[in-house]
Amino acid sequence: MCSSDAALNIKFYCLDCKKRKDGKSLVFVSVSLNGNRVRFSTGFFAKPSKFQKDTEAKKFCKAVESRLYDIYGDFIRRGKPVDAETIADVFRTGRIAPVQTLEKCYNEFLEYLKGRNIKTEGTKVKYQRVGQMLYDALGKDKDVSEINAIDIEKMFNELSKKQMPATVADKFQRIRSFFIFLQNNGTINKNPAGNLRLNKKNREVDPLTETEILQIARKEIKNERLARVRDLAVIQAGVGMSFCDLMQLEPSDFLCEQGTYYVQKKRNKTGVEFVSVVLPFAADILKRLDFNVPKISNQKFNGYLEEIGVICEIEKHLHSHLFRHSYACLLLNKGVRMETVSKAMGHTTTKITASVYAKMRKQTVVKEISSIFSVPDKKENV
Repeated sequence: MCSSDAALNIKFYCLDCKKRKDGKSLVFVSVSLNGNRVRFSTGFFAKPSKFQKDTEAKKFCKAVESRLYDIYGDFIRRGKPVDAETIADVFRTGRIAPVQTLEKCYNEFLEYLKGRNIKTEGTKVKYQRVGQMLYDALGKDKDVSEINAIDIEKMFNELSKKQMPATVADKFQRIRSFFIFLQNNGTINKNPAGNLRLNKKNREVDPLTETEILQIARKEIKNERLARVRDLAVIQAGVGMSFCDLMQLEPSDFLCEQGTYYVQKKRNKTGVEFVSVVLPFAADILKRLDFNVPKISNQKFNGYLEEIGVICEIEKHLHSHLFRHSYACLLLNKGVRMETVSKAMGHTTTKITASVYAKMRKQTVVKEISSIFSVPDKKENV
């Protein structure tokens, strides 16, 4: 008896040797898959001479064959690597290989990265945050073999709504490295992030003007939840800190010198020191809150900001990074030196400030140049 399906080949036979007293011998099954073959006993006895026509033997072999195909199909559907020995082992023991959870596999990936001697603490933190991002989106107990391209694309699209393309590309490059690691060690067959197209070129971000920030700050919002989110947004626009650093602020972090409030700390992301001066509109809110910064998750914050935009009649897409971005642009448009803004933002170099945040408005450029040259209203007669 023989059956095959593409790469899988199943064959039954009953040897005319080692018979019992009743003339029956054990029925064996041979499973071949991609050149790998394993033979094992089914535990069923039949007479070799009548094996091919034995109705009971045929029925039994059909059931075994169906079970073997089910095992094979299960591995294929889940994207797990499978060979003949694995199929035989599952059939004999009834136990499928343990689920490779996302949390377990990502911890193994982090251990692998340690062996590669990652130089900076900031890089380690980035990989840890990417892991948490995967947990939040897919669940720690998710079987990695069940993660597909649709899951990854959905994550990518959601994050692209909230963060800059270069930031999104950086995070998903790390995710892709994780799946390559799983692919190389045989945990998965296909990289679900392999076909994702990453665009590292940042889109133009139109920062909030001072008028728009004050419009948000002064809007009367009766809903307590949204009012708290609004306060947090205005505070971020007035201190220019990343959301992660903002959430770690305590009242004692705010220092005062000659009536000006400021924060001097190190960025959680890079460890670079920054000195953030609190702008007046943010100081007003912080004083009202006794310098207790409202706490909320980044995901909820960005979600509620969409409502804030509608309530305050702001046509721009509001998200956490836009408020940090607006702080830098506001300082630059007020004439603050690039080096000073860079220190306030906690950038490792002024090049970052210049390339990302120096999107100065047209009227600012016109004003600055016209202040240097005297431009007559009318042409002089020659």
